Amino acid sequence: GICADGDITPMPHYTQDAYGDMKTCCNSSWAKDKCIARMQYQILLESGEASTPKFYVVHGEGICADGDITPMPHYTQDAYGDMKTCCNSSWAKDKCIARMQYQILLESGEASTPKFYVVHGEGICADGD
Repeated sequence: GICADGDITPMPHYTQDAYGDMKTCCNSSWAKDKCIARMQYQILLESGEASTPKFYVVHGEGICADGDITPMPHYTQDAYGDMKTCCNSSWAKDKCIARMQYQILLESGEASTPKFYVVHGEGICADGD
């Protein structure tokens, strides 16, 4: 179970609980460990614990990863200062931007203050804004 952002996935009408940040949402999920592992970047970014990110394109997938969370392989030479620049440099730009949309919005300040909620039956969280 993971959390989602209501700016991207609207909160269903039957969901009653919403959270102010990703960490609180994940701690409320029935699949807490899975949620925290999958949403680690957002949790670190929201808490200010992430160091200056070193994003790089994951070879074979075309998506970007944060070197603070997943160390950059020794054979990867290009790193970028933000997720959007990294995705724009990917051979799979559209796939990368679609998959990393929350990080891009959060970095740019375009994401609203999130209100996360658990998606029942899936053990994931979403944002109700």
